[in-house]
Amino acid sequence: MRTAYSPKSHTELARVTIGDDYGHVPGNTYHDIDIVVSTLSDKYRVHVCENWGSAQGFDEEHGRREVIGRGNSISEAIANARESAGRAGIETGYLEQALTQAEDTAEEEVGATNA
Repeated sequence: MRTAYSPKSHTELARVTIGDDYGHVPGNTYHDIDIVVSTLSDKYRVHVCENWGSAQGFDEEHGRREVIGRGNSISEAIANARESAGRAGIETGYLEQALTQAEDTAEEEVGATNA
């Protein structure tokens, strides 16, 4: 199953997954949102991937939505991804949790790199 990723040319700054507890345990359903924040040449990219399905000893995917936000700053790329995800119908509760955590992790990574 493919999830959010950063292009090979990018530097990954954050990777966050939010989802149902025990969702990937056989006999349960899962619903995940994966976010990857990456950068290339002072531009930022946020890949949001929502997927859901059932675990039958393997994950049987029933649906997926993906959007990519871009911007000149992490916060701009996050805002662009949030707007696109809303228009795409991505579940907002998990989305907001994942985006805020990814933004925080990415900002910390950039701060640590620049320190």
